[in-house]
Order: sequence, then C-alpha cells, then structure tokens
Amino acid sequence: MELYLVLALTIFAASLIQGMTGFGSALVAMAILPLFLPIRTVTPLVLLAGLLINILIFVRFHQHFDIKKLLPIIAGAVVGVPIGVYGLKMIDERIIKAVLGTVLFSYSCYALAGREYAGRISEKWGYAFGFLSGCLGGAINTSGPPVVIHAALQRWNQHEVMTTLQSFFIVSGIYTLVMHSLHGLFTMTVLRYWALMIPVQIAGVFLGIFLHRRINEELFRKFIYLLLIAFSVIIFYSIF
Repeated sequence: MELYLVLALTIFAASLIQGMTGFGSALVAMAILPLFLPIRTVTPLVLLAGLLINILIFVRFHQHFDIKKLLPIIAGAVVGVPIGVYGLKMIDERIIKAVLGTVLFSYSCYALAGREYAGRISEKWGYAFGFLSGCLGGAINTSGPPVVIHAALQRWNQHEVMTTLQSFFIVSGIYTLVMHSLHGLFTMTVLRYWALMIPVQIAGVFLGIFLHRRINEELFRKFIYLLLIAFSVIIFYSIF
C-alpha cells in the first residue's frame, strides 16, 4: 500500500508540473521513483506515464501546433536517441547527469539575473538541441531540458511552447518506446502500475492546465527557469 501511495503522489506531482509548464514530469518521476522501484521498472513506467500526459496536454493546445517548429528537434532526436542508449553503456551515468545539471543551473541563473538572450536564434539550432535531447532521453530518460531551452531562446509564446514540447515528447517517446520494447523492458508489472495510475495522471494534468491558463507570459518564463534550477539540484543530489 505504501508503494502505491508513493506512486500516486509522485505521478500526480509530475502530471501537475507537466500540465503547468509543458515539461518536467520525467525529471520529477526519475528523481523519486528509483528510490522505491528497480530502474528497469521505473524507466518504461515513466515513459508510458509521460506519453499519456503529453497526449492529454497536446489535445488541449493542438490549435497552436506548427510542424515547422517540430521537425528540426525531432530530426536531431532521431539521431541522438540511439547514441544516448549506447552511451549509457559506455559512459558513467554520473558524468552525463553532471553535464546536464551544470547546463541547466548555469543558463537558468543567467536568465533570471536579467541577462536572458533578448534576440531570437535560428530555428535551425533545433537540430542541435534535438540531438542533445535525444542523447539524454536515450541515456537517462530526461530529454526535456534542451528542448525547453531551445523554446525559450525562440521566444515562442507559452501556448506555442506547450504544443511544440508535447508534440516532441509524443514522437520521441513513441520512438523510445519501440527501442525499449525491443530490449524487453515492458513487463506486466510495468503495465499494471501504469494502468492503476491513469486516473491520477488525468487529475494532475487537468489541474496543471487550469493553473497554466492563469499564469502570464513573464511569470511563466520565470517559473520555467526556477523549475530548471530545482531540477538541476535534484540531478546533482542523485549523483551522490
């Protein structure tokens, strides 16, 4: 019973944050659930939960979808995911996490200090950010931060950010799902945990969307950077 309570609270919090900001569910879940379940169970469980969350949010904001924003980051991720899976076997996971945490913390502090890049970078940078996201997603199931930074540098409004991130997570998640399936990671235990958490995910997502609609653009952007800093601290903590 205690395990199911932890699962429910964690998945609810992850869904709520994703509904509010468009990202973060995997980082929250991956920071907490490995303390209670084997990583080979947590990884596919978080992936399945994330797919449902992303689909629910995308349906709500689909009218803001622009495939031109999606294609570069997806193209980069397609190349990055297999490299990330391979890198997980060859590179110490702590090194990957340390690099990710440093990038998140440094850029977010820079932006919150009022030195955020005021211009708009080319959308072609999406290939590079998508590649990095794919590598991180394949290695440690945390593909969100690089594409979030890309979206922030594009100066998209909050609805465009939400829709583009969800479409990216859906496509890359299905791609990763196929790779995990080929490695036999999906078991009846994983499917049972995920099925039991569906009502919790739905409740968290819709509460998050409700709160999202009441956040203005400037506050939304600041909240994202504060959340990135919090996640960088969680990542550093998980290293030690």
